[in-house]
Amino acid sequence: MSRLGCLLADAGQKEPARRWYQAAAERGHTIAMINLAILLEDDDRDAAMAWTLRAAEEGTGLTAQHNYGIFLEEDGRLDEALDLYRQAAERGDREAAEEAARLSR
Repeated sequence: MSRLGCLLADAGQKEPARRWYQAAAERGHTIAMINLAILLEDDDRDAAMAWTLRAAEEGTGLTAQHNYGIFLEEDGRLDEALDLYRQAAERGDREAAEEAARLSR
């Protein structure tokens, strides 16, 4: 389901991609959660944040922690963003480490 969503998204078919990502995300597929959030970000930021948070809480996706940190930073919640960046950095996310260093200045 998630792979089909990727193929559809790559082909510019946003709505069918959203449906397949959501079906996979509802079944616990964290990559689908992240991809769904990215797809929804411009149209439904709250839903995008919710899916990103769910993926981050699953603890399997560095990208989710990093992306949720970005949402928090954009909302001015800098301490929370820094915590997430640091968590992702500790798990090997180099970009999150750079974000943490930038916010720590």
